[in-house]
Amino acid sequence: MNRFSNRKLLFGLLLIALSLRMAAACFWQSRLDTEHRFFRFGDSDSYWVIAQNLSKGRFEYGSENSKIFRAPLYPLLLAPFAADENENTSISNPDATVVGSGHSKRRSVFYARLLGCALGTLCVWGIFRITSDICSEEAGLVAGALAAVYPGAIGMSILILSESVFCPCMIASIYAIQRSSRGLMDVNKRKSTFTETNITYGVALIGGIFSGLAILARPSWSLWGGMLAIYVLSMWWLCRRTLSLRTIAFQWLAFALGIIVLMAPWWIRNYAITGKFVPTTLQVGASLYDGLHEKATGSSDEGMAFSGVFLAEQLRDDELVIASGGSLESTLEWRVDRRLRNAAIQWAFENPSDAVSLSLVKLVKTWQPFPVAKEIGNGAIRYAEGIVYLAILIFGSMGAWSCRKEMGCWLCSLPCIYFALIHMLFIGSVRYRQPAVLVLCVLAGIGFCWFVRCCQDRRLLTNDAKDGFKTSQT
Repeated sequence: MNRFSNRKLLFGLLLIALSLRMAAACFWQSRLDTEHRFFRFGDSDSYWVIAQNLSKGRFEYGSENSKIFRAPLYPLLLAPFAADENENTSISNPDATVVGSGHSKRRSVFYARLLGCALGTLCVWGIFRITSDICSEEAGLVAGALAAVYPGAIGMSILILSESVFCPCMIASIYAIQRSSRGLMDVNKRKSTFTETNITYGVALIGGIFSGLAILARPSWSLWGGMLAIYVLSMWWLCRRTLSLRTIAFQWLAFALGIIVLMAPWWIRNYAITGKFVPTTLQVGASLYDGLHEKATGSSDEGMAFSGVFLAEQLRDDELVIASGGSLESTLEWRVDRRLRNAAIQWAFENPSDAVSLSLVKLVKTWQPFPVAKEIGNGAIRYAEGIVYLAILIFGSMGAWSCRKEMGCWLCSLPCIYFALIHMLFIGSVRYRQPAVLVLCVLAGIGFCWFVRCCQDRRLLTNDAKDGFKTSQT
């Protein structure tokens, strides 16, 4: 296929991806309407409440004691939609029925879902670009097609969850690092100018900025820089004859600088509130305890009910401190988070065998083919998710092997390892693998093309052997 044909196919593919997501958004919204609900996930409601408060000039959830409850990027994205809902409600009669305000909210939520559809389609384009750079545009089209139809990717686009904005930021960051790594190889193969080298580092800086945005959407991405450091060191070890350690170190430092520049305002704001360095949110302790305590099952099936118990305990301790004439450390939100975190760590150290077995349960829950979440509530969706997921996993393994020597190949498998490790520590759920599987579509597209090429080569060899046999007989 020529380049013009590939461009037409790509346009058609993006149109299909957008159409599928919009149709899924309409279907999901209609189901919720019949149930008289706005969301099925508690996280969705918390993001929307923060967005409503943000549109009124307050970044908090519920009260002043929850100012660092969520990372800010997704609520900032939802704020215009929540503001539109507030405006439509405020201009109505103060005695208006709940039905009227509910209709306004449904419309605002649906518009937010449509934005997620656009962001999901942007992910498909990003998958195409990464695959085309590593292999070919044909492989990119296959990878894009898998990303377009994968039910997990469609779900992350239409649900009011932070993955809708996290996924394009993550893909953009990986694409920038992949381009920077290729640029470093090209720079070292020939004599390059100072400007060319700086451009390569600049691309790594952009990758860090997008990674910072990803962290501000999903705090679980905050350790990605460490995983990337291991990757670039491995890359230097394999290519040490053509790639200097100094060059690879500067690339990673440029990436880290991008994260710092992007995250600094959030860090400063958190320090101004708590007097402490809070890198992401003050829900890390609760999330950690959710995955590591005596009654933990590997899933978040307690509705964070334990948070109320820890809050009551902290308030009692605070009263004792005040009564004895002492001063309280930082904010109540910070103290409760620290209490939950310490309890989780203490339980893990006191029960190491239970912690290890629980981590294996979480691993299975995250990577099992067919989801079991009650919120999905549809057998067809479960089977579609599992079948396409297995196809991506199989072809992705083929792709990793077939292009194992290509620069940037293993970078696309790292998110799977990263999220597997992270959610062996926190809770496990099929939801948390979806961004990694989306990136794995890159290798799956390469693997599918490699498989087709192997089948064609084998058929040609078989035909040649048959022709040779017939010639010898004659």
